Amino acid sequence: MRFSFRFKIRCFVLAAAVLLAFHLNGSPYIHAESGIDVQDYLLDVSKGIELYSISTAADGTYRNSVVYRQQDGAYAKWQEPFRSFSVWEDGTVRIGRSDDPEGGYVYDPERQSMVHKNIYSLSPDGNWGILERSRYLYVSSPGLYSDYIAKLNEYYLKNMKTGAVTLFKSTRTSYLTAWVDRHTLLESGYDSRAKQNMITAYNPETNQRTTVLAGRMYAFNNASSKLLYVQNEPRRQLRVYDLKKASSHLLKDEAERSAFYPSVLSKPKLSLPDGISPDNLPVVPVPVIEEYEYTAGINGLSIPVSTVFEVNGTRWIPVRPLAKALGWKVDLLDQLAGTYKAANYQYTITKGAAKIVLTPSNSFNTGGRLFMTKGQLGALGLGSVKLVPHIE
Repeated sequence: MRFSFRFKIRCFVLAAAVLLAFHLNGSPYIHAESGIDVQDYLLDVSKGIELYSISTAADGTYRNSVVYRQQDGAYAKWQEPFRSFSVWEDGTVRIGRSDDPEGGYVYDPERQSMVHKNIYSLSPDGNWGILERSRYLYVSSPGLYSDYIAKLNEYYLKNMKTGAVTLFKSTRTSYLTAWVDRHTLLESGYDSRAKQNMITAYNPETNQRTTVLAGRMYAFNNASSKLLYVQNEPRRQLRVYDLKKASSHLLKDEAERSAFYPSVLSKPKLSLPDGISPDNLPVVPVPVIEEYEYTAGINGLSIPVSTVFEVNGTRWIPVRPLAKALGWKVDLLDQLAGTYKAANYQYTITKGAAKIVLTPSNSFNTGGRLFMTKGQLGALGLGSVKLVPHIE
């Protein structure tokens, strides 16, 4: 079986030979200045890429910035607000984390640019992608219990061949995934029907799910196609399951356990090249490229939108880009004192004499972004609306 990790752990995969190549090219890796810590880095000699995500300490405060080597060999810093990055296990260079449905930022080594887009973890065959995003939901509790804000972990599944995006999973509990084989999604979470933790395998092309194990998955090992898990029993002893052999055994020792977790020590510690003082470097902006998942064709206009997704058969379209392009007036109505805005919001959208009101019951809200339906667009007097996916 072929594996592709999804855990949010930094990927330490660059070989020592790459570091040696830079050293031989005249960039000795010794501390250029005290108080500078290189948090992560990306080096690729063949593409001329040299990036350092650093933290500096001065007067008891810490500042983050990204130092990079330009094509002419001179060093500079990224522009605001891009202050750090981390290399993820799938090789993507992610710039912070964002629950914004309009996208997060990644660094594209091929184009040596930042790309603003929704970031999916792709299946090994590239035909499917999954994206995790957090959403907060106001929960009203009856009786003596207090109302509260619940955090939902939501997972969006994208068919990369058609561009269709679906809210695949919404849960308040722990849920882990990994791609196996060509496009099988390995899942670990609580099954309300079985009333226990289950590890299952889901095939999005057939919409079929099969049981792998009863238990909770902790980690994967790419090379060996093994997973670390516990059964649903009181002692919760760590076990290793071999997906190739469909066999299980108790974890043998610390060495076997450590094989499941990438270690910081596996990526050599690095310092800035000698002579570089980050405070004295110029800020030279790196290009930012916008990538959209859909175009909305409305009244002869082609409006790029970050995403369009389906929830329980309803397609949701982002309000903000449409309002900007079509000249809508969007107002948040005043609420009674003491009410919680997220539970009772009322947005009025007007265009000429047409008007609609969006509330929690007829709209979708995630990441501070409001979404509406095609039917609501019709209520604003718009004609035919065509949603066209961008397919690479």
